[in-house]
Amino acid sequence: MFSLALAIQLSFAASEQPPVISSASRWPESVDRVLASVDVVTRDDLDRLQAHDVMDVLRQLPGVDVARTGGPGASTSVFLRGSNSNHALVLIDGVRVASATTGAYAFEQLPVELIDRIELVRGPRAAIYGSDAIGGVIQFFTRRDAGARASLTAAADGETGGAVSLGFGDAANGLSVSAERRNVEGYNASTPDNFSFDPDDDGLRRSSVAAQGRFAPGDRLLFSGLVTGSDGDVEFDQGRSQIEQRQAQLSAEFFASDSYSQRLAFASARDDLTTPAFFSVFSTDRETFDWLHQVQTSESQRWQFGVALNRERGLNADLLGDAVFDRRRWQRGAFGQWQGEFGAHRLEAAARYDRISGFGGETSGQLAWSWQTGESWRTLLSVGEGFRAPHFNELFSPGFGGFFAGNPTLAPERSRMLEIGADGDLVAWHWRARAFTNNIDDLIAFAGVRSQAINVRRARIKGLELNASGGDTWRWNINATLQNPVDLSRNTQLLRRAKRKLNASIDYLIDSDFSVGASLGYANERFDFDGPLDGFATLDLRASYAFDSHWSLETGLTNAADEEYQLASGFATPGRQWRLALRYRE
Repeated sequence: MFSLALAIQLSFAASEQPPVISSASRWPESVDRVLASVDVVTRDDLDRLQAHDVMDVLRQLPGVDVARTGGPGASTSVFLRGSNSNHALVLIDGVRVASATTGAYAFEQLPVELIDRIELVRGPRAAIYGSDAIGGVIQFFTRRDAGARASLTAAADGETGGAVSLGFGDAANGLSVSAERRNVEGYNASTPDNFSFDPDDDGLRRSSVAAQGRFAPGDRLLFSGLVTGSDGDVEFDQGRSQIEQRQAQLSAEFFASDSYSQRLAFASARDDLTTPAFFSVFSTDRETFDWLHQVQTSESQRWQFGVALNRERGLNADLLGDAVFDRRRWQRGAFGQWQGEFGAHRLEAAARYDRISGFGGETSGQLAWSWQTGESWRTLLSVGEGFRAPHFNELFSPGFGGFFAGNPTLAPERSRMLEIGADGDLVAWHWRARAFTNNIDDLIAFAGVRSQAINVRRARIKGLELNASGGDTWRWNINATLQNPVDLSRNTQLLRRAKRKLNASIDYLIDSDFSVGASLGYANERFDFDGPLDGFATLDLRASYAFDSHWSLETGLTNAADEEYQLASGFATPGRQWRLALRYRE
């Protein structure tokens, strides 16, 4: 069945300068020139939406499905363009942050208050980044504010929180520090049919910090550093988990001339998950090294090439420290990319070779073309490949009583996507259309005997995305998604992904100080391990008032209609909730 994704969303007004994105090809590019389907969520967007967490933001974007197994801080899965939750490469300021044991990132541990912007790229990017980017790339950039900002928040379910950020200097020399604290008493996040049902409140305690600095000793050299960390205590029925995450990066950029630069970067990421009720400890360590070269050979052509080293360690142990598995592996890669413009035509080609311990070599390619058919109209065509090596849980986990066990004979997943599209300006609206087909071979699923991990033969996802943006005093946003992510070997729908979604949003700027808004979200029936999940619709309301040049007050009502629904079988979602926030901006 063909799938359709329809999206009319407010990424930027046609009269405004389009934002710049670097996640698609590592080159900074205006979004109206990128040869891919992309979205940029700015800090202003995050403030306007009054998002509680990252899930509140991502679920409103076209082609994105979100599932959460519990309340605030519980495990959150993001499915990009119908692919699996570990098919999106997740970066924080360029650092890979997904777990080496599960392959997925703990989105629930990333505070919205520490984010400056989000860049989302749909479609495989293996030719640029290597493993994991089958569905696309999601990159978060931490705040780099000038001056001081702070916020205090109170909300339903006993939630209180606060955040502060300080920034000094300029783009060449400066320091930025942000910190956040969130406490939530929570609600009963399980349903009576959950095997571990306990009618108590499941809460969250989380502290997070991010700091980055930059130093330019001259016009040709720039050093930068980044440190982020988060400590979370998450309650669930019959127990709790302690989650610690740490990321760091050091980089040096050398601008040898106006047409040639190179960048060296070393990054480290670690996450630890301890769950006493399950007598388990999961620990991930990753160190990466990147050496990137960028060359502008003429006004219309440029090249980039680089090498990357990635060492991963995954540990699963009991509370006494005895290892269930303790594995390490190396990934080595090299890539090259060319971009050129010839009159009304723009071309892009990239290729990469990766070698991963235990799996041999993988070669990935990508081609894209655009034709400027008018002053603001263009047509695009692209083909790309992706792959993902199995992660340590999929390979070596003993499972739970023998169920959901790993399989050391797994092969890497591979994908091929074809995409065609067009975009342009029409009156006061900017619009974008993309049609795609993504075929995934050797898809890994826990679908074997006793739910063991196996390679299913093939999955296919088809789609079409239509986007439009515009507005000034009235700002409109609507997106709808019709999709059919299918396991072709069984002719079944891939789990927790809706075939049809609708998101609509409107904001009215009454004046420079006062605004009101509303968002509507809908998803139809989805399937989980034990059967279908009913469709649902939610309505969110919000208002904001700046009562002087530095202070503003925000209030919101989420799920205003008090809809009962589930994103994962056996787990409830919040009912009607209020939220109040006080913000200071220097």
